[in-house]
Amino acid sequence: MITVFCSKKLEKFLGEVDVKSAAEGVPFLGNWNGHSFHVTGKRCLLFLNSKTCYCVLISAVLKKDIGNFGEFFKERLVRQFMDDFKLGEMGEEILRHHLKNIRLSATNNDKSVLGTMNQHVQVMPYYTTRFGPVETWDDVSLSCLLNEVPVSAKVWANRDKSHYFFPREAMGELLELMSSGG
Repeated sequence: MITVFCSKKLEKFLGEVDVKSAAEGVPFLGNWNGHSFHVTGKRCLLFLNSKTCYCVLISAVLKKDIGNFGEFFKERLVRQFMDDFKLGEMGEEILRHHLKNIRLSATNNDKSVLGTMNQHVQVMPYYTTRFGPVETWDDVSLSCLLNEVPVSAKVWANRDKSHYFFPREAMGELLELMSSGG
């Protein structure tokens, strides 16, 4: 089961979060940390993977857009993976299997992931000058751009590499391991 650990702001926005942190092991694709923030008055959600710092942005979101959070998050994540990694039908099926159970939990205060998340959030206002108003953003393309920014975090992706790594490459390695049964 994948857990999305929510910041207090995301917890307040979603209102359906388990107050106890997950004590289970980390799933193959890792857990996620999520945060809610505003850019020029529009609510945005940012999710970062705990193993790779791979991120998914959802901009100009309204509570009514979300409905069932697990399905909403899964579909957005699959869309991002399909765009970034050109998964075939079999790859999508494997991915959906790994994403079938998603739960929300209170923050786990993962400093490595939260630090990277805060860096992304701080530069979001810049993207309004580059890509226009938030409500016109292409979330998939902007997430792809964020995943090409080198990060330095103590996570699985940085286990035997230099100090910096690219989240997209790290997630690609993880997906390769997943599809090969590793």
